[in-house]
Amino acid sequence: MNFSHVGPRLRSFSPILLCGALLFAEGDPKALVRDLIGNIEDPARGMLLARGSVERVRAAGLPTLTYLVRELSKTKNVQVRLRLLTVVHAVISEAAAASATKKIKLSDEIFQVLDGLVAKKDESFVTRYWVTKSFRHVSNKKMVETLSKVLQEDEVKETLQIMAIRAIGTERSGDDILVKYAQSYSFRLREAVCDSLKGAKTKQILGVYFQGLIDSNVLVRQAAIQALIVHTGDPKGYNPQALPDINENWPPIKRWYEWMQNERLHWKPEDQVQFFNCPVPEIRRKVCKSFAGADRPEVLFTLFTALLDRDEYVREEAVSILESRENAPPRHDIRAAPEKRRPTEIAWAKYVQKEVKKWDWVPQARRSSSSAKTVICEALGGLKQKRVARFLYYMILDSDVDVRTAAINGLNRYRPADSGFSFNPEGTDRERRNALGPVHEWLKENQKNFADP
Repeated sequence: MNFSHVGPRLRSFSPILLCGALLFAEGDPKALVRDLIGNIEDPARGMLLARGSVERVRAAGLPTLTYLVRELSKTKNVQVRLRLLTVVHAVISEAAAASATKKIKLSDEIFQVLDGLVAKKDESFVTRYWVTKSFRHVSNKKMVETLSKVLQEDEVKETLQIMAIRAIGTERSGDDILVKYAQSYSFRLREAVCDSLKGAKTKQILGVYFQGLIDSNVLVRQAAIQALIVHTGDPKGYNPQALPDINENWPPIKRWYEWMQNERLHWKPEDQVQFFNCPVPEIRRKVCKSFAGADRPEVLFTLFTALLDRDEYVREEAVSILESRENAPPRHDIRAAPEKRRPTEIAWAKYVQKEVKKWDWVPQARRSSSSAKTVICEALGGLKQKRVARFLYYMILDSDVDVRTAAINGLNRYRPADSGFSFNPEGTDRERRNALGPVHEWLKENQKNFADP
């Protein structure tokens, strides 16, 4: 066996590349890849031969990567491309597993080809999926930028979104991007966010963990407590199998809230917003108290939702702060029956909408109670502002039928001259999904008639 060309590699290459060099002592990496392509493209030679050449290329390791990716960029054959991508993923993931950091850096040439395949919206789902899966083992900040754009695509499949979240989570520079998806309607995305943020500890990320503890889905709750145990080693009596809205299960939630507040992270009033939609009334009252003197949009919105709280003492804390504001609506009787409180609740919703002129209602409302979302829909329906129309559109996706009803009624006020949208808020999931398209298209076509503020 001839090892004469290995000497220079001993001085300039990593141990992984050295192993690859030894494997190629009697072979040419380019020839190996060409043999793989030939076996796949020639049906007469049979798939068994192709499988054999796949294993040879995979075993050869990183030195084959350049040739694999070059062939990947040239081939139009779907079968060849898919097989090449699976081999690329295997080579990258196995090299990463053998490295000290569990991640590898790719050359600019290789990364640009792979990055380009993910960035193209019209590229096949399978191609984008396998490249994104490979990116979980790659260290490159540009990868975070590309995958964040993938997450923003309206039509991207949930499976690809989950893979993108998990890949971004391997780079701490992408944590702020992931936090945005902690309020997703998909529990699978919320679970992926909690898993991907594991090990980090900022004010926002602790808020994500806390939201996970009180999530309606057990898988999200389990992901959240596993992420928190990394920091304490102690679940503090929390059981993810227990429903968080049952008062017998509140003590562990209170203990986690107190632990987070005691962390030296310089909590500000606006940071407390993420703790308000908690089933424990005592925590909601503490959050309201922390808002005294604060004037941030998210604080004002949360105080408004506190006016609709099911706990009388929470409503009392909120009204004591809100009624001191300039041009506040008429006095709100927190002890009146719900139907008696509705007129001033709607007045307060309109007040908040005017006070925060360029604020997006959607992210905050997703954490709010159904009653708060219903009141906002009733108060703002028909108001021709882009942010209001966007809010109403997202609310017809809500899990609560009363919220969906109020949202579609609000959207129908944009179309007084015809019969409105054929969206039945009480229909089945499939019926509602089928009716979403016309609503989305109408709003898209008519957005020029809506104001920006």
